[in-house]
Amino acid sequence: MIRGHKLPREFPTLILLAVLCAYMAANYPVFLTANNLMVVGFNAAFIGIMACGQAMVILGAGLDLSVGSILAVASCATGAALTGGQPILAAALWGLLAGAGAGYLNGALITYRRLPPILTTLATLLLFRYGVSIITCLLYTSDAADE
Repeated sequence: MIRGHKLPREFPTLILLAVLCAYMAANYPVFLTANNLMVVGFNAAFIGIMACGQAMVILGAGLDLSVGSILAVASCATGAALTGGQPILAAALWGLLAGAGAGYLNGALITYRRLPPILTTLATLLLFRYGVSIITCLLYTSDAADE
């Protein structure tokens, strides 16, 4: 406590992050390069975008466990469209439609069938995850780039 001011509860996490960044910068010179920071920011953007959608679900007193799997479904739809020769905008539209369709399935099961959100999204998480695994034959992007 600083003279009547209470520190935010996130303060220890911020200190830990600062210590971790200092350690990484001291031991790995590549850590603070512009290219690495750009890659970290680019990868964090996906999580930030998904967190915004998840915040809406939580504000509505719900819980969605299948967000990451829906991202995988949308990514696979986009990738399939691109490898099939579709233009980038059309491929992005296919990805959006696949993600919206998966989200609609979750919403319909919860709303119309009155299933518990946590069980529904857990089930669709597994359904989407293993569906993507089957469709992609467990190929990772690095494996696909080598072929």
